[in-house]
Amino acid sequence: MVEASKVLVIRFAGEAGLSPKKLQTLEYLGLKRKHWAAVIDDTPSYRGMLAAVEREVVWGPLDDEAVSLICERAKLPQEQVDKIRSGEVSLLPRLVRLHPPKKGYKDYSWRRGNIGADITALLKRMA
Repeated sequence: MVEASKVLVIRFAGEAGLSPKKLQTLEYLGLKRKHWAAVIDDTPSYRGMLAAVEREVVWGPLDDEAVSLICERAKLPQEQVDKIRSGEVSLLPRLVRLHPPKKGYKDYSWRRGNIGADITALLKRMA
């Protein structure tokens, strides 16, 4: 069971054309490269950072299916996966490298910012 206060953030934009301030904000979030995902707390300070870079990232709430996909992608040992599913979300990896979405960006090329529960569908295409 995942805490409701976690958010999954995926970076979609590269470095070209971004201001140094936006690059620094992305680095603070842990998203140094395109197609990296980060699990962060849903706090006002992180919300402010997400608002500053909302055209470069997508985010949504972290649910149980997304946790399973992240654990699979990070190749975690089964014991750690069981602990995460039992409620120890602190063991979840903070950063995960993903592939570009299968079948391209057709549904997500225009969507940025908070995409809500669609984040899990996007994660499935990228894991």
